Amino acid sequence: MKLSPGELSPELELLAALVRPAPDPGSLQRLAGATGDWQAVIAEAERHGVAPLAGRRLREHARDCVPAAVLDRLRRRLRWNAARNLLLLHELDALQEALQWRGVRIIPLRGPVLAAAVYGDPALRECVDLDILVRRDDLEVVCEALRARGFRPVRELNPEQRTLELREACEVCYGREDGLYIEPHWELMPTTYPWGFRAEAVWERARPVEFDGRRMLQPSAEHSFLLLCVHAAKHGWDNLRAVTDVAWLLHGRQVDAGEVRELAERARCLRAVLVSCALAAALLGVELPRELDGAGAGDDALCRRVLGDWLRTAPERLSLRDWTLRWRLLEDPRDKLRFAFRALLAPGVNDLDLVRLPRPFFPLYYPLHAARIAVNYGLRPLLRRLARG
Repeated sequence: MKLSPGELSPELELLAALVRPAPDPGSLQRLAGATGDWQAVIAEAERHGVAPLAGRRLREHARDCVPAAVLDRLRRRLRWNAARNLLLLHELDALQEALQWRGVRIIPLRGPVLAAAVYGDPALRECVDLDILVRRDDLEVVCEALRARGFRPVRELNPEQRTLELREACEVCYGREDGLYIEPHWELMPTTYPWGFRAEAVWERARPVEFDGRRMLQPSAEHSFLLLCVHAAKHGWDNLRAVTDVAWLLHGRQVDAGEVRELAERARCLRAVLVSCALAAALLGVELPRELDGAGAGDDALCRRVLGDWLRTAPERLSLRDWTLRWRLLEDPRDKLRFAFRALLAPGVNDLDLVRLPRPFFPLYYPLHAARIAVNYGLRPLLRRLARG
C-alpha cells in the first residue's frame, strides 16, 4: 500500500513522521515548520494516544519549529503518563505479591511492561489500563486481591449476567477512585470474535523476564506481536498507537516473522496481521519481512478504510460500518457465520439489563437482542442522518 498525496491530514502526516521507529530529522523539521494549527496537532496526538512519544521527538528534532507553549503542554503530558505508568507498575507489583503466596500466576499483557520492552521507556507509550492474563480457575482469587487493593467492578452484575459474561466475554474491568483500571482476562478474545488464538497457547510459551528488578511472566515475542495485531483489529485500528506498537516491534526485529505467520494461519487471523503490518509499512516506513508482506487488494482496501475513519472529525459510536469491517477481517466462512450469529442474535449482558426474564423464557433474549441491534445500528443512525438533513 502506498499513500497518495493528501490522503492524510497535515496533523496525521506530522504525527506519523514523529512516531516512526526511524525518524527523518529533515522531514520532521519541514513538516513542523509548515504546521499552522498546533492545537489540532495536540488534539490528534491525544486522540491517537501518541502524545508522549510525539512530544519527545519534537523536542529532539524540531524544537526550533514548535511554539514553547506546545512543547510545554506535551512535556506535561509525558510527565503525567510517566507517573500513571509508574502507578500501574506499582499495582502490578502489589498484585503479584498478594497472589504469589496463593500459588497464582498472572501474565501482564501490553501496558507499561510492553512499553519498556518495545520503546525502551514506559513513559513513551500511553496505557489506558493494565491488562493481565489469568487462568479461569484463578479468576475469583485475582478479583478478591483487586478488591483488597481498593478496586471495584466497573459494572456490578447479577448472577445470571455473571454466568453469561463468563461464558461469552473474555475479561472483567476493575477500577479505583484514583482513575486506575485493571482488567483480568481469562481468554484473549470474546466469543464474538471466532479467531482460534487461545489463552492456553500463551500460557504454554510464556517465559519469566526481569524488568526493573521485577520478575514476571511475559508472552513470547511472537505471541505478543500476534496479540497486538488482533487487539488492534478487534478495535478497527481506531488509533495510531496500535499501528505504532506493531511498527516498533517489526523495526526492532524482535519477532520471528515466519513463526508469526504460521501462528496466524493456524489461528485464522492472518488478515488481521497483514493489515496491521501494511499500515505500519505505509504510515511509519517499516520494512516488512517477506513472510508478512502479503497484503492483497482486499487488505489494501481495508487499510484505506481505516485511514478514512481516522479523518472523520467526529467519530460516531460503534456503527454498522464497524461490524462490516470486522466481518471482512474474517477469512474462514464458518468464522463469518459464527461472528454473524453472535453479533446479531446471541444475547449479552446488556439484554439482561434491559429486561429480566425467568429462566424458562431465556430463548426470548435472542429476538430481543436482534431487535436491539436493529434499533442501535439501523434505526438510530438513520434518524441522526435525517435530523442532520
